[in-house]
Amino acid sequence: MMNTRWNLSRYFLTEQRISLFGTRFTDLPDKDYNIDCSYVYILMYYGIILFAIISIGYFVTIRREVKLMRRKELAIMTGFLVAGMSEPFMANLSFKNLTLIFIGECYYVILKELQEKKPDIWWNKKLCLFPWAENYVTVPLKGIGKIKDKFSGVVKKGWRLSLITGLIFGLGVGVFYYKTADVPDAIYADSGISDYWGGEKVKLDRNNLPADFQGEIIGTADGNTDLYVLKGNIIWLELIRGTVTVGIAGVIAGWCVTIILCGIYFGLMDKKRVRK
Repeated sequence: MMNTRWNLSRYFLTEQRISLFGTRFTDLPDKDYNIDCSYVYILMYYGIILFAIISIGYFVTIRREVKLMRRKELAIMTGFLVAGMSEPFMANLSFKNLTLIFIGECYYVILKELQEKKPDIWWNKKLCLFPWAENYVTVPLKGIGKIKDKFSGVVKKGWRLSLITGLIFGLGVGVFYYKTADVPDAIYADSGISDYWGGEKVKLDRNNLPADFQGEIIGTADGNTDLYVLKGNIIWLELIRGTVTVGIAGVIAGWCVTIILCGIYFGLMDKKRVRK
């Protein structure tokens, strides 16, 4: 899968035109050709200029984080930059690319420093579009501090019990899922929503399946759409992934329920002590 993604990136870099403001591709050899590498995606779809701006933004931000020894931010950015080699989310300017928050912070800090050094530059002039924008609205949150203190106390008292209970419950539900889950003999994935793969393709109609059909269909199956046929280790990996997911959810659920029960128990015990 990874080789296919990088091979497709090589195709776009060597066989397609790179422009200043991006290119829209209409003559691809296959409709399933796509770019999964964020860097190649930005360069090809948005062009050299935006690619250079984003690269400079990352360079300046990382340089600043290194100077300030902000290890957590650097670790997060490193993770995203490495993952961007095989995923296109870095070109997504919405919620997926969290590193843009750090770049934005760096940008505003630099502008603030520039404003303090050269306050007379025209782009450093303050502009108030709405006169009411500088007003502050205070919303009192009464009782939040008490709730936080009580919750912290319950966690400190019952963390061992809640952790053990959560682990046991998570292990139990994970094993139960593994033993009872319906395991398909094959997965049929819609080629339109999947990475390109040169393997077997079939066409299935979800409303007219064979009587002995034991597979799992992902996406559209209308009899006209190509479906990739996935068998072997992918089936086992999907089962393991589901088991781990259910197990983690079980651990969290067991921990939360135990904490709630501990809170109720400790609360009742405190009331009894007060009465005595």
